[in-house]
Amino acid sequence: MRVVGVFLTALVLSLVALPFASALDVVVAPRQATMAIGDFGTFVATISGNGADKYLINIEGKHKEWLTQSYILLNMKSQETRKINLGVYVSGDEVGTFPFTIRATSFTNPALKKGDTFTIDVFKRFAVDSIDMVREGTTLKVTTVIASTDPRTEDVLIELMSPDGVVLEDVIVPQVTAHGDTPVATTFSFDPYASPGRYSIRVSAPNTFKKEFFDVPVVEKIIRTVEEVNTPLEKKVIYRYENVGNVPADVVVEQTVHDRDLISGFAVNPTVCTATNAQGERDCVSAQNDVRPGQEVVFTYAIQKWPSVLQATLGGIMIVLAGTLLIYHQTRPRMRKGSRRKGKNRHHIVIEVRNPIGRRIKNVMVRDTVSPLAELDDTAYESVKPVVRKTPDGTELVWNLGDMAPRETRLLSYKVNTLVGGALKMPPARMRYVDSRDEKKYLKSQRVVVR
Repeated sequence: MRVVGVFLTALVLSLVALPFASALDVVVAPRQATMAIGDFGTFVATISGNGADKYLINIEGKHKEWLTQSYILLNMKSQETRKINLGVYVSGDEVGTFPFTIRATSFTNPALKKGDTFTIDVFKRFAVDSIDMVREGTTLKVTTVIASTDPRTEDVLIELMSPDGVVLEDVIVPQVTAHGDTPVATTFSFDPYASPGRYSIRVSAPNTFKKEFFDVPVVEKIIRTVEEVNTPLEKKVIYRYENVGNVPADVVVEQTVHDRDLISGFAVNPTVCTATNAQGERDCVSAQNDVRPGQEVVFTYAIQKWPSVLQATLGGIMIVLAGTLLIYHQTRPRMRKGSRRKGKNRHHIVIEVRNPIGRRIKNVMVRDTVSPLAELDDTAYESVKPVVRKTPDGTELVWNLGDMAPRETRLLSYKVNTLVGGALKMPPARMRYVDSRDEKKYLKSQRVVVR
């Protein structure tokens, strides 16, 4: 009897303690929520257990990345109830109904587990859904789709961006009302010679933006055309090279000449040629580097068809004309610029203005510029003091000389201290005057290199 009594007592105690040792419950509220892409929300999970234990709380679902935490470890006392806040941020662009399961599992008894489910219905509230781009010649057509489950009106900013992130052009489309999928179209001007690289279109509105990329590949293409124009007196050959690519390119000019031809206007330097062959021909080759995208370079030469006598006559006429031009050049106003070294970095700049013709010239003005790599000594003038002013290109000196009598010469000078070692190029001086026919004339001197 005593054994039976002990057995019954133990059985009763185990049956009474069993619910308290193993009971576990998980409840989530709310069980369903409707959220837009970009929204943040909170679910509350209530965990109840009868016995002291450790529980692993994990959440399963397609988009666990929306949850601020998907694994939690709880230490619970006997008969304790704990509430857990589950933060949710809806990201991406997928819409629909998404179920999630939260499950609590005992560490001491893995078979003891309990869970609950909740769902999130996701919709779009004025979200940039897609961007399509079509490049046609000098235009870039952009179509973006704005998706919104409920009617909404917002301004939309569309930006064209360079490979290094600089905004090249932007357009604001005002008051776009979206309900469902609403297309928004715009057009950008796009340089047909745009440099290669990865460009992008960025579309943004309040609480939404999207960015798509497109590549501009390297295009290397030179179009060469040759045109011949024949007249009774000459045959003119015109070479045209156009860079229709989007990177600088080099062009090579090739030309075959014959020793018996009278050629003017060589497309290439005739000294850069092969030796004359048995037929009296030479192949001449030259190159022009760094032809810019969209740039066209033209080379022309002519083969004269004059008879020998006419060629000689023409040569005589050319000599006479050259002499006339030489006389004209020698008798027109002239300006020369020179320099003399006065120390390690100190130089004396002299400008000579001459009026060799037999007529007076009026309103003579001379301008010169001191390089930014040199410093003007504004206290040392041996002639007329100029007006001095600073410009982005350096220091400008201006002399107003008034009228100059026939065969009059003026000397203008100033001193500079160079700020760098080695040779320094000084720009040419410029002169403006009014001739005897009241016409404005311009000329300039040669460049000067100070060492």
